[in-house]
Amino acid sequence: MRSIIKHLYLHLLLLTTFSFSISESDSNLINPFIVKRGTYSGDGTFYAVGLGACGHVNNNEQMVAALPAQQFDHLTRKRACGSTAVVERGGRRVTVRIIDRCAGCQLGDIDLSPAAFQEIASPKEGRVHVFYTLHV
Repeated sequence: MRSIIKHLYLHLLLLTTFSFSISESDSNLINPFIVKRGTYSGDGTFYAVGLGACGHVNNNEQMVAALPAQQFDHLTRKRACGSTAVVERGGRRVTVRIIDRCAGCQLGDIDLSPAAFQEIASPKEGRVHVFYTLHV
């Protein structure tokens, strides 16, 4: 009986120590099977495109984007590079190719080329809320 109580106590201790909640978008990043068909929500921004983490030089007129570093690294460069994302905002959408890693982005964010950003928002807005579906 004493060992059963001790065993239950240890389980309870582990549950309270390691319990946390995972939002739906975070769980997409943890499970590699969900990442393939995941829809994310976060900030859409734009940046000056150049030599990206995928090893290619791109330009501001191309429909390209950078994923948050944590998401890019989880996918690995081989899987992330060249994948596509459909970014949506207020009924407008643009399809971009992933070519870079965004160190300053939070989970769910996406950093777009200026041309891609302009398809969904005015550059004057700078930062807008978007949804995107990643196709790996």
